[in-house]
Parts: sequence; structure tokens; C-alpha cells
Amino acid sequence: MWSIYDGISLETSDITNDFISYIPTLEQFGVIGRTEDKLCVKIPVLKKTDYDEMCALIKNATEEIKAVIGEEFTTFITSLKTPIPKHLTSVPELFRYMEATAYFVMSIVREAYNNGLHLKDVDYCCPPVVLVYEA
Repeated sequence: MWSIYDGISLETSDITNDFISYIPTLEQFGVIGRTEDKLCVKIPVLKKTDYDEMCALIKNATEEIKAVIGEEFTTFITSLKTPIPKHLTSVPELFRYMEATAYFVMSIVREAYNNGLHLKDVDYCCPPVVLVYEA
């Protein structure tokens, strides 16, 4: 995705043949597209600092929700926190609670879908896609 975003030619990039074989599907769903017969990224692209800021906002909103819904629910979701190996340091804390909070997350995704914030021609609810890079 980065090579396409950065305008690096498929012929000179390190893009694998496997990825190239997925290009028609990625185009179909609006993840990538073409301008002037050249591939381009059609999803939001964030610097890592912006992504980290967004994750902090999500964490703060989560804390506010926890304060409203009480200790019983907090105890419930904590008991279902997904353990991860110590070497996986980039997994956002939010994703470690997916088993316990999937319905909340999907209700937010559904609301975004109902407001037209979804991939092109996708008629089912699916998670959002963002490309993140280090500047």
C-alpha cells in the first residue's frame, strides 16, 4: 500500500506478486483506485503521530464510557481481555477487549455504515481501513 501511496511504480517496487493479484479486489472495494491510469490509495492515510493521537482519543472516550456503565461491566470486560505475547507491542489496548466489546464496536461501525462512511460498493458492515506511516 505504501508503494502505491508514494507513487512507486509496480515494476520498481518491492510489491509481491501476491499483493498484485489482489489489486482488482482492492479496486473493487475502493481501497485503491486509478487517476490518470496510475494506481492511487483511496483510503485515509495517517501519520503515526496522528494515529497515536486518535488512539488516545479512543482511550479517553472508553474511560468515559466505563465511568458511565459502572464497575460490573468493567470487571466483565477485564476478565475477557485477550492476552498477547510480550513481543507484540503495537497492538492497541482497545483491540485486546474485542471479545468482550465486539457488540459496542460493531454498533459504532454500523452507525458509520448507515451514515455512508464505508468502502465503495460494500453492502455489508465491515471494519474501517486506514493506512498508517511513520514520518
